[in-house]
Amino acid sequence: MSIKLTKEVFLNIKKNIKQMIDYLYLRSKGVDTKYGYCRLVGFPIISKVAGSKIIIEENVTIVSKTKGNIAGVNNRTILATLDKGAEIILKSGSGVSGAKLVSLIGIEIGEYSGLGVNCTIYDTDFHPVDAMSRRNQKSPFDAKYKRVKVGSDVLIGANCILLKGSQVGDRSVVGAGSVVCGQTIEDETVYAGNPIRKVRSLRVITR
Repeated sequence: MSIKLTKEVFLNIKKNIKQMIDYLYLRSKGVDTKYGYCRLVGFPIISKVAGSKIIIEENVTIVSKTKGNIAGVNNRTILATLDKGAEIILKSGSGVSGAKLVSLIGIEIGEYSGLGVNCTIYDTDFHPVDAMSRRNQKSPFDAKYKRVKVGSDVLIGANCILLKGSQVGDRSVVGAGSVVCGQTIEDETVYAGNPIRKVRSLRVITR
């Protein structure tokens, strides 16, 4: 009995092969995920310290290729942990393009949240402000650090920078090119600028 290789069957086989390659790549880098959970467009740079966690949930997209996002990806996505207790979590439905996520303790991207092209998130200053402290630095923990959390259904515009302690509320928007220096952004609001400021509320008020 012959099997007719239709276009639909061919595309399905191609999709399954791609999913397997993506899964094996992520697992080889120590990422906690499952088969078919994450779609890779190009391969991200992953640097994971033993004992740390990089968790990718279902229906996540990571773009690391210029042609993968017409808005213009400048570099491969980077997911990096700096200490055994660090974690990076990309929750279900989230997506990043050419992003740089570097965690000393914890970075979380909420469900259905998207980072525009070339965003940067650091939960650490990396180095102390004081010159002598920098000269004598022995550990990344000698610098200031604090968890970063992006809530659910958030849109972070292109080229934004989120620094240690930044908290972005659910269903909020951060305008392109903004710098968030540890501020808390309320749910359902628009913030933009450098320094970042509240532009308006997105709440629907019913009477």
